[in-house]
Amino acid sequence: MPTYKLNNLLIKIPFTPYASQLQVITKITDTIIKNKTCLIESPTGTGKSMSIIASIMPFLDDEEKKIYLCTRTHKQIQQMVLQIKQFVNFCGSKHSDSEKIINLHEEDKNLTNTEQNQNKVNYPIRMSILGSRNVLCINEKINTQPDINTACGDLVKHNKCKYFANHAKLAKNFQSKLFDLEELIKYAKRNMACPYYATKVLSEKASLILSPYNYLIDPFIRKRLSISKAHIIIDEAHNIEDNIREAGSLIISMKEIIHFINQIYSIKDQELIKLVELFNKLKQMYFNITKAEDDNSKRMMLEESSALIENKYSYNSQSTSLSDSSTNILFRFKELINLIKENFSLVEINNYKNIIYSIDEEIELDCLRKTEVLLYVLSNIVTNNKYALNVERGGSMNFILLEVSDLFNDLLRENLSLTLLSGTIGDIKVYESDLKHSFSNKVINDHVIGKENLFVRKVLSYKKMNLIGTQTSMNEAYFKSVAIMVQELYKNSKGGVLVFLQSYSLLQKIKSYFTVKLFIEPNTSSELESVIIKFKNEALNDKALLIGVYRGKLSEGIDFKDRYCRLVIAVSIPYPNIGDIVVKIKKENKYWYENQALKAVNQAVGRVIRHKDDYGGIILLDNRYKYKKMSNWIERSSKECTYEECIKEYKEFVNRTK
Repeated sequence: MPTYKLNNLLIKIPFTPYASQLQVITKITDTIIKNKTCLIESPTGTGKSMSIIASIMPFLDDEEKKIYLCTRTHKQIQQMVLQIKQFVNFCGSKHSDSEKIINLHEEDKNLTNTEQNQNKVNYPIRMSILGSRNVLCINEKINTQPDINTACGDLVKHNKCKYFANHAKLAKNFQSKLFDLEELIKYAKRNMACPYYATKVLSEKASLILSPYNYLIDPFIRKRLSISKAHIIIDEAHNIEDNIREAGSLIISMKEIIHFINQIYSIKDQELIKLVELFNKLKQMYFNITKAEDDNSKRMMLEESSALIENKYSYNSQSTSLSDSSTNILFRFKELINLIKENFSLVEINNYKNIIYSIDEEIELDCLRKTEVLLYVLSNIVTNNKYALNVERGGSMNFILLEVSDLFNDLLRENLSLTLLSGTIGDIKVYESDLKHSFSNKVINDHVIGKENLFVRKVLSYKKMNLIGTQTSMNEAYFKSVAIMVQELYKNSKGGVLVFLQSYSLLQKIKSYFTVKLFIEPNTSSELESVIIKFKNEALNDKALLIGVYRGKLSEGIDFKDRYCRLVIAVSIPYPNIGDIVVKIKKENKYWYENQALKAVNQAVGRVIRHKDDYGGIILLDNRYKYKKMSNWIERSSKECTYEECIKEYKEFVNRTK
């Protein structure tokens, strides 16, 4: 087995690495050793996951180091655990000599061992996996309750949870094992032990902790879990700006406020009851705002004022009117500061915070968690951090974080190093500008596939008609043209064909123009799995056509390797919804607006190539693509053409590669 010396570390790698993988490993290890920050773009199929695993292995014996390896979902964490097991088994095997070289970057080909072999790990790693009670609770009396945190806290406090009593034994049994959540929960049920509290115990001494990345991004979860002075690696980090914004924003309804007041009174804690005043003031503020809506002059001031939100967030009331909704009132940054200062002082907010911090940690109330976020938001507004407030007459207040850099820099300040990876970072200058941080280490990798394996065309016209998929140009003629092109390309394909549109409403409109059998991306996750299975079966046997939406469930996280996807067709360009308040405010930064759209396209079309021997086509149906720069690995194979030229050349590509 080859051993590489990188950054003075001896790193065993149980596969023949690409040059790009060695570059990734070098940068990640340097970032951990020197407490730096790192940004890596490496397309799907370039062995990114195995590079991450190879990078962290030399540090896992160091009791002083704690590494958090994060990705988007628990399903992706399961896959990561499986790859770690494979890596450890090959590295620890007595047969792991130079003749035992496994090309694990050919993904699933080497990840199909029996469960017994997957679980056979040759040396211990102290690890844990973070999950919420919603994921980990096995107490059937409470695990379906909407407020499971409060219910759990109450049972534990009064010694009424039969599973909690055995959580320490469960943790001890798993303290030197590599495991996934399915294995942990299965064992926990057999032994009547709580996996939620067991993972908390395991995390205290673990050198490797796997977690959904919202646990690290959300400052309140970080605080509750005491996450600090760690080395953090986040995969699938292309939407981190949106994730941070969501963590720092807050929606609170009048119904919730009433529920919180009732909860507080039920506890009968004199300090806690002081929070009722906070909720009553917030409720009164809401009623004052909605009452003022009936005053036209006040409404005009709230919605049509062209106040600036610093230079970056300039707002032009003539180009993007904010009064397109008759039911909402929008307070922008400067207006919101005045509104909050009229109702709350910083001293008052800090007094409320002290009440929260003084409450017994065993008291688990959903209102306390949301109150903590509310006070954080209010104090940030008073101290001039960038928020907007959208008040809905339906009964809710939406505090929207505009500037995410403060929360991002809190994450950096509290920890030792941070590495962000994705297959589609997009424009790095825009990415760094959004976070207000210049990464000390950066890697932009090309794809590992040969140029002859990829067919990319920017189709600008159809029958001398320019293809422009804007809202105003999407008429019957446009829909018919798109349907004709997609169906002809599909009929000349072998295997699966994926088509991406801007929205579900557009998908519903255009599907009536098709005569071939279609698979449609469903609105709900529960239906998705059966659709994917049926689509893959037909693609494997002959061909199949699946239509989805950009930024939807199909566009990331699902493996369409080899015959499952031989062609991706990107229809139009999915610019962010101008009806979204954040988009309205940030649209003035045209680079941000462009980057959001092209990042979504790059993410969607990346479904077609999953490993170095894969092949397929990418067809971009819109005249505007001639002005747009896609990811480097796509651009290097791209060519502008008419549809008539495209279909002729695509047939030749299919005949050559089949």
